[in-house]
Amino acid sequence: MRPRLLTLLVVLLAVAAIAPSGASAGTAQRTMLNAINAARAANGAHAVRPYKPLMRSSTSYARYMVAHDLWAHASNPARGAHISEVGEILGMTDAPTPSAASIVTAWLASPVHRPILLDRHFRYVGIGLSHGPMAGDNSWVWVVRFGRR
Repeated sequence: MRPRLLTLLVVLLAVAAIAPSGASAGTAQRTMLNAINAARAANGAHAVRPYKPLMRSSTSYARYMVAHDLWAHASNPARGAHISEVGEILGMTDAPTPSAASIVTAWLASPVHRPILLDRHFRYVGIGLSHGPMAGDNSWVWVVRFGRR
């Protein structure tokens, strides 16, 4: 019995070491928030703060996209968030880590994404992250929604 218990413990520890945990997703989301607010500050915009309804909807949509191998903006990103205006940015990387800084750098270089990222009307943010297969690659998918009430 003891060897089986030891084997099970080793397997569980190995899985825990390679699987992204809720804590690692939370850390990645905080890193993304810091990268977003640093970019906003460097460009004269105030910091945005997390807003739970946007956080829930962004996380849910990131998971949905990975589960369905779908890459598309949501038809109604403000639904259920009690937000009057919303801007949505998507990001994906197949790097081993979520790489918030490189995603924000890419958004700043994009004429479509930069205005959303730096929009001074937005006060709130929801940051979703999911990890899994997208178009055949093991990817990190970001859904960032900015809003104002």
